Amino acid sequence: MNLHNLKTLSELLHCCADAYRLQPAVGDWTYTELEAHVCTRAHELRVEYPVGTPVVLDRPAGPEWVLEFFAILEAGLVVAPLLPGLPRDRVETLIGASAPAGTALLLCTSAARERPLVVRLTHANLLADLVALRGARQVEPGETIASVLPPAHLFELMCGILGPMLCGAYIVHQGVPTPDRILRRLRATQAQRVLLVPALFEMVARLLADDRSESPREIAARLRCSPDPERAAVHARELLGPRFKSFVVGGAALHPAWAEVAERLGFGLEVGYGLSEAGPVVSMGDATRLPPGSCGRALPGIEVAIDPRGEILVRGPNVMAGYHRDRDATAVVLRNGWLHTGDRGRLDSSGHLFIEGRFKDAIVPSTGETIWPEEIEEHYESDLFADHCVGARTERGGNDVAVLFVVPAVADPDALAAEFRRLRRAAPDRGRVKEMCILDGPLPRDPGGDVRRRALASNRERELRRLIEEATGESLAPYSIDDDLMAELCIDSLAALRVLALVEQHFRIRLPDDRLGDFRSLRRLLDEIDAIVAAGSISCASA
Repeated sequence: MNLHNLKTLSELLHCCADAYRLQPAVGDWTYTELEAHVCTRAHELRVEYPVGTPVVLDRPAGPEWVLEFFAILEAGLVVAPLLPGLPRDRVETLIGASAPAGTALLLCTSAARERPLVVRLTHANLLADLVALRGARQVEPGETIASVLPPAHLFELMCGILGPMLCGAYIVHQGVPTPDRILRRLRATQAQRVLLVPALFEMVARLLADDRSESPREIAARLRCSPDPERAAVHARELLGPRFKSFVVGGAALHPAWAEVAERLGFGLEVGYGLSEAGPVVSMGDATRLPPGSCGRALPGIEVAIDPRGEILVRGPNVMAGYHRDRDATAVVLRNGWLHTGDRGRLDSSGHLFIEGRFKDAIVPSTGETIWPEEIEEHYESDLFADHCVGARTERGGNDVAVLFVVPAVADPDALAAEFRRLRRAAPDRGRVKEMCILDGPLPRDPGGDVRRRALASNRERELRRLIEEATGESLAPYSIDDDLMAELCIDSLAALRVLALVEQHFRIRLPDDRLGDFRSLRRLLDEIDAIVAAGSISCASA
């Protein structure tokens, strides 16, 4: 199939229908049937909307979502997929009533942003990335692909739906993506491939390895030293089904030790790098054959470079047209023909790309050196931690303090504190964080699975505001961090003691009795909490 002559993604569907006709496409529909349903629905949409109108696509994942996606494009409209966490009315406000000619997709960025950006991808952008993907990996006609992730995420849409359909694959949808259900679905459908984000893959891989160890290094070491390695591979094959070939993992970083686990258990593991602004896939490769930690080489037709400060730059026909209705934000990331990704990385002499973190996550303590969380986190792996990451809180002087945020695997604060002290002593000087914060819930993550480190760092002030609002019945929205809340809210001494008691209970600290009257502002109270935490090297907060 010659993609170079295609102008739109709806033309892609017609080419697939001509090539694969009665082969199963998605759900109960063949490619011919899907094409017919799309044409019928597109006629209805033409009556409802003027050409070029962005249409919010908020159907549940499944065959109907795929049908509606192609129908919107067939009608000459623009698809605006609704991401989890973004209200429909907010998306409609962001995308507006029209888009420039050639636009295929308006994709809102994470709801974690105060003001989400809208990535504008043209038909040419997406077709270019599909051409590049086909040049790097080839799904065989008739293969079954399990679709697990929300199709509103560009990674799933391109690599899990459009790319496989281009090759004549059959797409089956998962339902609720819990690890055991994913494995049951893979066996039931005899699927050959499935796309997962790292957090979900790691849970599935632990079931396949029959090992719940926190560290993938420990799992790999156990398999390496096993007296009967074939038994572990047979167990994994029984869970996956006889036709399964490979996991495709993207959206966030994956620990390199999983490549050895995959190789020893006998399944493929494809990894890559990308971002929505690049359509999204930039690089891809087989993790079992790549240098450890690499996310592959750039796809054909896509250029990757590293600027002097270590930022990854991308250039090619797959790169977005810009941020919709936001020239200033576009000018920040698109400069001199290159997309500035905001990611740190390096290229080896063979062109393999390695991702080293995000510039926005850098920690700059009072020493003035720059510390990257990824450098530190590996020193704090423990079976007592269900999950962990390193982030920063900002001191009053503006300097960062490195903090280990932990989701505990055991309900024993003393054991957790002792483990933290042990790990801290064993870490190199550069990797010795000052304090640990125990969370009551999971780490906050964006839709791709990346930890929102800065959200953790600012969590303490938000929690403190909530506690005071709960105790006083007053909103703190009008007040800054330095306002005298006792005066502004007319808090009497009894109410102040009630607030401080809630603070002590929530953060599991003891405030000094002789200074309770000093804590009149959020700033003073936060500074005292931070000082107590730093002195004790352990704190607790809600996620």
